Amino acid sequence: MRSRPISPLASWTPFYIGMTILAGALLVCTVALDLGALPHETGLGSDFSAFYAAGLTVRAGHNPYNWTQLGQTEAHVGTVVDPQLPMIFNSYANPPLFAKVMAAYTIIPQSVAYAWWLAAMAAMLVGSLVIIAGLYSMRGARSVAFLLLFALTPIPIVCYYFGQQTPILLLALAGSLALLRRSCPGWAGIIVSVAWIKPHLLFPVIVVLIGILGWSDARRFIAGLIGSSVVLGLLSWWTTGSYLLWAWVQTLLVYAHRMDNGQPLLSSLAGVYLSVVKRPWSIVLNDVCMIGWIGLMAVVLWRARRTGVTVNNDGGLRVIAIALVSWLLLTPYVHPADLVLLGMALPAVLGPQLEGLSAPLVRLTIGALLTAPTLDLLGFSPNYLFTYSVSVPLFLLAALLTHKPRSRDDDRRDQGVAALERAYSCSTATFST
Repeated sequence: MRSRPISPLASWTPFYIGMTILAGALLVCTVALDLGALPHETGLGSDFSAFYAAGLTVRAGHNPYNWTQLGQTEAHVGTVVDPQLPMIFNSYANPPLFAKVMAAYTIIPQSVAYAWWLAAMAAMLVGSLVIIAGLYSMRGARSVAFLLLFALTPIPIVCYYFGQQTPILLLALAGSLALLRRSCPGWAGIIVSVAWIKPHLLFPVIVVLIGILGWSDARRFIAGLIGSSVVLGLLSWWTTGSYLLWAWVQTLLVYAHRMDNGQPLLSSLAGVYLSVVKRPWSIVLNDVCMIGWIGLMAVVLWRARRTGVTVNNDGGLRVIAIALVSWLLLTPYVHPADLVLLGMALPAVLGPQLEGLSAPLVRLTIGALLTAPTLDLLGFSPNYLFTYSVSVPLFLLAALLTHKPRSRDDDRRDQGVAALERAYSCSTATFST
């Protein structure tokens, strides 16, 4: 009689219980602190205020990429907390069509619009996590645990606080992968074209995704992506004019040229050294990081091709996770709220039954996820290199590269081996009689 395998968690159950209690206490304290303090901070919804002001500017027929025109609008908008308190100038760099969509929010007061926006972003984040849990075959209580683990951690709370739109990108990426699993590559390409909202975050990862698709699926995916992008461009030209499209492109070029002078607070590893090291060495370091990422992806894709990894198995999800986490770690101008995209990679180290928690490096990653953002925001960051925008993706990338929990592919392989063993035993018994 075959003995039932022992769960990896069984050997450290007391420790697991203790860590669960500690994690729960940290979450409760963090949420209580945020609910008590953040609503009174003048920076509440500061990024949403910039989107709101851009919508007002476009609605008035002006140019949101012109700092003078946008500044005049922001001077009259005020903050989410107090409309009478002038907001600090916050530039706008998203597509003109996004500003046109945000113009719909300007028909209601900013504080009410922020509440609706916050509800929409939270719903999109939870919806994307549900899709991701399904992709990794996480079911029942384990799926709920994963959702609570990430949706209530400080990183999404920071995203809610600023009013960032990154959950839209996470939902688009998760939805695209789900459609690829259902053999709908054209629709997957259409959905992921939402990446134009922040093109520097997802398009390199999309290139890696195309690299693990079969030729037929890749063609249909690319056709959907290009076709949808053209439609979005024409819609933007029709609703906002070609002038704003060109102004947006010019704004992106200005941001690229001034990377080392305009990094956000608590940026990625590249953002840190670009702010500290002066030119020309900052540019050299940036180029080295980009070449290093390309080399890493070349090796990952080469191994994926050799081992038959596709988007339809868990190995494909792991490739996407490695590409996404390493890119968020190295690429310049990563906003702290952009780390909600890490929700796509967490299940790759946790495993469908959370068996990954038996690995020390995975526990270190979860610990950093729960504590590092709050410590940074409270002023306890030890130095430039260990802000949570660096430490969390760094630990997660190390866990992805060194630890692989059991997946559904492993379960299927074991079931196949067990079936062959049973067949062999039956045939041996038959011949022996």
